[in-house]
Amino acid sequence: MDGRAQRRASGSKAPGESARPTMRDVATRAGVDASTVSRALNLATRHKVSPETVDRVLAAAEGLGYRMNTLARGLRL
Repeated sequence: MDGRAQRRASGSKAPGESARPTMRDVATRAGVDASTVSRALNLATRHKVSPETVDRVLAAAEGLGYRMNTLARGLRL
């Protein structure tokens, strides 16, 4: 386990790291790709992901306290 992974596992963050969990953090915890997290969290695309994976992603998101960043979401083109 590298230093960054160890800090995440221990709950501490390095200087400059975001205090809020990201979609990538959820993906790492659930063992999936960030695009799968996106599909699992979006009700319009959830049907493209297996129910077991959706459950894993939702559990990881809840465990990390993940919330969608509405500001970032508004930046879509």
